[in-house]
Amino acid sequence: MFGLILQSTIYTANKCIYVYRRIAKTMRDLFKLAISDRFVWQLMSEAGLKSRMQK
Repeated sequence: MFGLILQSTIYTANKCIYVYRRIAKTMRDLFKLAISDRFVWQLMSEAGLKSRMQK
């Protein structure tokens, strides 16, 4: 639950552009969490979060 809250906060704070790899890296760097990219991807899928493509 805590990871989902952190993830959605990072996601919305960055205008929904961050993809799961960047969210995982941010969580590892800022909060010193041992979290994998795949786990973040699974959380995003469950929450229905999708990143926008920026051209």
